[in-house]
Amino acid sequence: MKSPSRTWPPPTAGGLTIHGETLLVQTDQRIELVDLTTLVMELSGRFNMREGLVSLWSMHTTCSLLSMSSRRALLSDIKRSSNRCRPRCRVAAQQSRTLDCDRMNADSHLRALLLGHNLTLQVSGGEVGARQWQRI
Repeated sequence: MKSPSRTWPPPTAGGLTIHGETLLVQTDQRIELVDLTTLVMELSGRFNMREGLVSLWSMHTTCSLLSMSSRRALLSDIKRSSNRCRPRCRVAAQQSRTLDCDRMNADSHLRALLLGHNLTLQVSGGEVGARQWQRI
């Protein structure tokens, strides 16, 4: 995981402060689950946020954001079931030109569509609202 690629100065309006950052997350597997919980908690702590919201958005069309338990068996089940739900597009090379499936990743786009591209968490008492087993 790389450090934030860009930060913006926080605009303020009354008691409201908004801060934005772009984070780069590198993956090397076709389906990969990356735990961002510690990073998100560190970022919200850096700005001394007591009460508010942390809103996360994926800027990539095949990436999803989830808040869930991080048990090894569950993570394995998620990978396995997402492959069953929409198998990878396999098209012969000559067909790919006519079917617009040359990158063979339609399944990735559908998976992201079903799982969602954003996540909003409450910050209360300076703590991001992820519970003991809940991970981002």
